[in-house]
Amino acid sequence: MNTYYQASLQEGDNWLSPEEALHCARSHRSRIGDEVELVDGNGHRGTGKIKSITKTDVVVSVSAVVEEALQPCERTWICVAPTKQMERTEWFLEKAVEVGVGRVSFFYSQYSERRALRLDRLQRIVIEACKQCRASRFPRLDAPVGYLTLLKEESFAYSLAFAHYTTQPLRSLREFALESTQAVKLIVGPEGGFTDAEYTVALHEGYEGVAIGARRLRTETAALVGCVVIGEYCNC
Repeated sequence: MNTYYQASLQEGDNWLSPEEALHCARSHRSRIGDEVELVDGNGHRGTGKIKSITKTDVVVSVSAVVEEALQPCERTWICVAPTKQMERTEWFLEKAVEVGVGRVSFFYSQYSERRALRLDRLQRIVIEACKQCRASRFPRLDAPVGYLTLLKEESFAYSLAFAHYTTQPLRSLREFALESTQAVKLIVGPEGGFTDAEYTVALHEGYEGVAIGARRLRTETAALVGCVVIGEYCNC
C-alpha cells in the first residue's frame, strides 16, 4: 500500500496536492479503487481508496483517520553541524527519519565549513523519507544558528549530551540514554570537531560529554548512530 502526504487530512474526500497526485498517477500508476494511506506529518494516518484519478488530480476517499502515539525515538533531538558536502547532510537526514527522530537542529561553530542550508529541500527529503518508511509524524527542522545560541536554547525537558572525541574516558551514549528518564538532546560537531573552549562552554551549560564509540566517526555517521542508540535505549 502506497503512502502519500496530505497536510489537511480528513475523513471523506481528500484532494492530493499536485506533486503527490503526479507521484500517485504517474510514478505508481495507481488506478481507481486502489487502497492507499495518507499521513499529515502530525501523527495522523488515514486509509482509503482512490475515488477518481487523472494525470493531474487524485481524490482519495478516506474511511477513517487515527492519531498514532508518539514513539520513543520520535522524542530524540539531534543537533548537528552541516557537512561541507551537502549530500552527506541529506543522507543523514533521510536515514534519521527512517530510524526515528523528533527534531533536528542545525548549527555552526568555529570549525564549521557550511552555514547556509536550503530548508525547503531538506523538508522535501523528510517527507519522502517518511512516506518510504510509513512514518506519520515528521521531525521538526530548525534553521542553522550559532553554537552559543544553540546551547542556550530552552531544553529543560531534555537530558543534555555532547558527542566529543577525546583520549580521556567518557561515559558512553548508550549508558547515558539508559540512565535518562527524559528525552535526549545530543549535539554532534562539525568535521573539524570542537575547540576546547567550545567544549568547556557546553559543560558549563549543563551538557555531559559522551562517547559514541571507540572510533572517530564522520559527522553524519556520528549523528545517525546517536539517533539509533538514543531511540533504542532511552527510557523516556
